[in-house]
Amino acid sequence: MTENDADLDKQRYRILVTGPPGTGKTTLVGALATMLQLPVVPEAALELGGLGLTINEDGGGSELAAIAIHQYHLERAAGAGAFVADRGAVDVLAYARALAQRRAATALDRRLANSVCGFAESWLAERPYDLIVSCQHRFISRRMSDAALTCLEGEQRAVLAEVDARIVRLTSAADYGDFLDSVLTVARSDRQ
Repeated sequence: MTENDADLDKQRYRILVTGPPGTGKTTLVGALATMLQLPVVPEAALELGGLGLTINEDGGGSELAAIAIHQYHLERAAGAGAFVADRGAVDVLAYARALAQRRAATALDRRLANSVCGFAESWLAERPYDLIVSCQHRFISRRMSDAALTCLEGEQRAVLAEVDARIVRLTSAADYGDFLDSVLTVARSDRQ
């Protein structure tokens, strides 16, 4: 792990797990939610996948807008309490910025992406997360082209630099284990 430690000091947090595709976010969300006995805010793109909406390098502004709004409402449904979110405002803003830069994007896609950027920036201004876990180590093969993935990773780094929250960066497979060990220690002390 780099930068900030994962000292959760017996508090209940609103935790966001973020990162590019294939970095183990969903697996980590499940483990954190189980260890800390917190509800999961699922990834909106996965929930909306049954409707044919996906957010990937080929997705457009309308798909991004639908996913952004749905993700926002999933978090709001969790209420003011603690939760573990599988993607959130950081991801929405990074994807929107990446879409706005894409050469193949239509003028409408760019306008929608810029609107989603404003929406996500307002969402982040509400300080919706106490802890952001940035997954940066890829465990499975990429589902995006190298150029799209490089752009998305750059935008995610830029968004994280702007966010007012504690951030834990997991950059190696060992970091994931160390982070979960520290969370497990906190969870055990909370139960005593």
